[in-house]
Amino acid sequence: MTQGQHKPVTFNTGEPTIDQLLNGGGLSGFQKETAQHEAGQALLDEAQRKKQDLLKNYTQVFSSPAGQAVLEDLLNMTLRAADLYPGGHISRHQQIDYLLERRGQNGIVTYILGQIKAGQQEL
Repeated sequence: MTQGQHKPVTFNTGEPTIDQLLNGGGLSGFQKETAQHEAGQALLDEAQRKKQDLLKNYTQVFSSPAGQAVLEDLLNMTLRAADLYPGGHISRHQQIDYLLERRGQNGIVTYILGQIKAGQQEL
């Protein structure tokens, strides 16, 4: 420090500073583990709340008349439809591509159905 400059005044409250908390300084091993556990639990709680909200949204959207009509259309185009390629003779490679595409489509509709069911259990 040069002459004329003053050292900033700091108060020691006994509580760790934000920098100490972020860097783990000033905390005992147990305190650090507890802080990390509480922060992790808060993140898990928030993620669980968001997941529950999303499940409720799936249920609400697909419970409406419009949602039911959309779901029926998706089911008719995927899970209820035959896995045959529409339109004549195709190569084995084209058959495989078509079946993989259908499997992906079926997976999305199955996922939506699972979300709806889980959302109904949450209500």
